[in-house]
Amino acid sequence: MLATAGRFLGLAVVIAALVLSPALGYANTHVLLIFGAVGAVLIVLATAPSTTLPGGSPPPLRRGGSPRSTVAATAGSSPVRSTGEGDHPAGWWRGRSRAERSTALLFALAFLLIATSALGAMRQPADLVALVPYLAPLCFLPFAHLLGKRALDIARLALIGASIGLVTALALRYGIGKPRAGEGSFITDPYRLAVTTLLCATLALGALFTRDRWRWLSLLGLVAAAGVIWLTGSRTTLLGVPALLLITALCFVRKPLAIVALLAGTAALAAAALFVELPGRSRLRLWDVLGGIANGDTVADESIWVRIRLWGDALRDIPDAPLFGHGWGEWLMAPMRNRFPAGLESLHTIQHMHNDALHYAMAGGALGVAAWLLLLAAPLAGYLALPSERRSRQRLHAILVLTGGYLVLGLADIMLTSPAQLTLYVALTAIVLGTGRPEAARS
Repeated sequence: MLATAGRFLGLAVVIAALVLSPALGYANTHVLLIFGAVGAVLIVLATAPSTTLPGGSPPPLRRGGSPRSTVAATAGSSPVRSTGEGDHPAGWWRGRSRAERSTALLFALAFLLIATSALGAMRQPADLVALVPYLAPLCFLPFAHLLGKRALDIARLALIGASIGLVTALALRYGIGKPRAGEGSFITDPYRLAVTTLLCATLALGALFTRDRWRWLSLLGLVAAAGVIWLTGSRTTLLGVPALLLITALCFVRKPLAIVALLAGTAALAAAALFVELPGRSRLRLWDVLGGIANGDTVADESIWVRIRLWGDALRDIPDAPLFGHGWGEWLMAPMRNRFPAGLESLHTIQHMHNDALHYAMAGGALGVAAWLLLLAAPLAGYLALPSERRSRQRLHAILVLTGGYLVLGLADIMLTSPAQLTLYVALTAIVLGTGRPEAARS
């Protein structure tokens, strides 16, 4: 029964993270954290000491075997059982792969640093409630355990996820009737919808590293991502496209001349993004806005003005609490919001700094910045700890998409600061490191 529940939960984690994440939006936090919590409960139940069957009789002996070897052999076939090291939780931990242990330790250390900084800056016990959304890193091992090294085609599932992102954007844009898809929605927002679809679309490009006949269909994921970016009007996501495509190109191409050409193409694409007008409340080009800033003019674009104001205030406030930060509670943003003009009511609900690094520095000080760096390093550490036969360009590409994408996309908005995106990040890391069919590397 536990094995069956584990298989269904593992499949649910994969579907929620790779296929439904663009449609789930904010619900990613609750759905995936519930799966992780249930997975942890299954681990506890599966590792509980037991030497008898439910009927009270000892397990049947195999010819030439012992009760211990029989239990170990039976447990090894279940995604929620111990891995042959005994039924004790310590044995279960030793049975995990080195890659899983390395990644889990970095995720756990990151959360420990966040919790330590929260305790150091705590003004009242209620402030610690803000740590709940950051519990996601502790779900990594339950996720990895539920997946049980399933032979899944990650790229194909991610392509389906990008397609669902496009359908969701179309439904929100023309169903709600807002200028930007996701604006005013209780499920998601334009940025979250755009970046999640873009991540799925880029992960789908992992098919280019296989010999499948359908691999070129993965390019349709980019079409879906471009459509969602247009429908949401997310300019910060548009600027992330060249970075993710560059990661894909550098993983895919080996000839130096081709790499130089791809670098030039990426620079051209990034420059072109500065001149694109996306639908929304303001149709200003980023180039015009940056030119106005350089000339000392007043920034007419509200979203960019807010970012500049927040970042400047953060740089002034961070030195006031350099070690533990200002805390992770709701009151962190209150002083920031109070500095905005009273007439801009829409700005008095801002919940974050529009920059991962600055938000972690403001909330957690030096400990927060260290936690942010550990979160970014965890997937890479897991990949480097994999045995050589499990390292492939497709898997490396997926890891770099996660770390590079979350780094770049989190510079002008938030990724690891967002509970939905942080939880998705942990789940996708477990999927990429612990699953995936054996790839035939292309020559």
